[in-house]
Amino acid sequence: MTNYRRMGIKILLLLLGAFLMVQFTNCSKYKQPVVEANSAAGGVGSYSLDDDPLLNFVATDDPCEDDLHKLFLGGFYKMARVNCAGCHMKDADKPQFASMDYNWAFTVFKSKGYEKISINAISTTHKPPATGLHLLQEVTELKAEYKKGMELYNVCKGLPKEGVVTDPNILTTIQTISKKIPVMPVNEKRELIWDITKDLQQLKANVTMPNFGSSGKIQITVTHRRTSGGEEYYTLKAPKIYDNTTTGVIVQGLHIKLNGRFVNQQTTFKYLSSSIAANTLSTDEEALLASGAMVILGKPTDQDYINLAFEVLKDGVVPPKPPPSLVRFKVPSSDGSLTSNVIIVDANQSSSFVRDFEIEAVGDVARPIVVSITDETTRICGQATVESSFTVDNCATMSDVNAALNAYPGASNQANKKFYTARSIVGNGYNRFDWDFRFVKDQLNLQSAVNSGNVLIPDPAGKVTVKFSKDIRKEDGNRILRLKLSLATSNGTLTQPQGSPSIPLDTIYVVFLKVNNPDPGYDVTYSKLMNSTTGLLGTKCIACHNSVLFNGGYDITDYDQMISRGILIPNDPMSLMFRRTNSQDKINEGISPMPANGGLDDLTERPKIREWILNGAKNN
Repeated sequence: MTNYRRMGIKILLLLLGAFLMVQFTNCSKYKQPVVEANSAAGGVGSYSLDDDPLLNFVATDDPCEDDLHKLFLGGFYKMARVNCAGCHMKDADKPQFASMDYNWAFTVFKSKGYEKISINAISTTHKPPATGLHLLQEVTELKAEYKKGMELYNVCKGLPKEGVVTDPNILTTIQTISKKIPVMPVNEKRELIWDITKDLQQLKANVTMPNFGSSGKIQITVTHRRTSGGEEYYTLKAPKIYDNTTTGVIVQGLHIKLNGRFVNQQTTFKYLSSSIAANTLSTDEEALLASGAMVILGKPTDQDYINLAFEVLKDGVVPPKPPPSLVRFKVPSSDGSLTSNVIIVDANQSSSFVRDFEIEAVGDVARPIVVSITDETTRICGQATVESSFTVDNCATMSDVNAALNAYPGASNQANKKFYTARSIVGNGYNRFDWDFRFVKDQLNLQSAVNSGNVLIPDPAGKVTVKFSKDIRKEDGNRILRLKLSLATSNGTLTQPQGSPSIPLDTIYVVFLKVNNPDPGYDVTYSKLMNSTTGLLGTKCIACHNSVLFNGGYDITDYDQMISRGILIPNDPMSLMFRRTNSQDKINEGISPMPANGGLDDLTERPKIREWILNGAKNN
């Protein structure tokens, strides 16, 4: 091999290495390396920069897809590896978007969709403590960035593949003045901010400088990073324009200059196209110009400085952003007015088996509003556990409940102020002996239809109705449920119910009065129900559920068999026998009714079977 040929190969390899190491792109939150945690606690895993897939990313021939992939690796993938690896890394029955094979993880992530994964990540019931509202801010930011990334992906895909000018020296027309990057410890980040009205420079003589009036800011976040191997680098992310009070801003194509030179091979921020309305705030989602972050390898120094250069940066008229939708609890009263944030469910006062309230969005609902409802009934009024009792008139934090009880007919006596907290019959740690409420979802979407299940009723107008079951049993204490509302998206704001300025913005109390529930007036037993001439089971059910036909896989005359097969579970309103004989209740919508041909009176007969089961389904 000639010396010229050897030299040519060496040069080629050096150029290839330089190309691969210049920079990569990603999105959102870098986290400190964490120790592998016990995944049995709810799916908690780890993510270490030791083998950061972003720094080892291998580009393909599709730069648009590569940018989206790297956006995932630096954002949702890191969140998933820390919080979701216990379930979504190796389990073949669950989507593997936290797989160690990050290419496969990205494929699965795209198939599931970032909206669905985001909802599960902040759900208080999906897999706590790995999921929950403690991730709300992080997931909200990731969603905003990925949404912007999808927009850039679509723009990128629409560009012709050949004959396109890519040299930033030719494309850019205006840049910011140089700004020194402050010396930062590893993992510290700083926001660099320019005044858009006076910190701009003209790069092309034929370009008219924009007139942004008296105020406006351009910002980008710089972070100093270091891998476990000691390699240091910068990340640049979250370019924003905000506080532009005079005019709108139109911007396209952002390129980065570090120490006077354009960062070569840049793709992140290159295809951005944004219009920022006047009076946009730094906290507004609309202020974000582009998702993702640039990774620029090379040891930071105390002499580094940066410029932001734009292909287009001009003033213009931009339609104002729509006002945020107002989300509120709405408690109906007898005359339709909104007078209280307390719902009282009283068997003596209503013939209905449900009481309900609405959560509604008022105003522009052009985008989805995701509402989280959290049951916060533990430790209210100072009780140590959910079994502990308390009296509301001695509870300073529930004065509104006490006032509502005093004003409610038949509910102001002292017995009606003794409470336990309500407990659900579904979910972790459910209580089989208390049918106070059944809350099947804690995430509501007030734009598109939601799964109504048995409790939530979708409304195209942006409302959702939450229903609670009435409990007819007489008990030694009432039950109380406290619901807290929060928004899981950035395009809504909580507001008070109309006509009730004193009502808290985000709290609803549901009071289940039981101590004064009427005595049923009869002693229902299995023997009476099975009587061949007068018993409800002996005359209405035995024709199908006997030892010959054995419909449903059981004989109704064999009590032990029904218990062993789970058909009948004493005290449990979720047992099949209870639900099928009470399918007319809203809580059991969708359950096939029994008897199949009807034949049970809703007011005089079905309550007897209900009372028998809820009082232990006695075999006597």
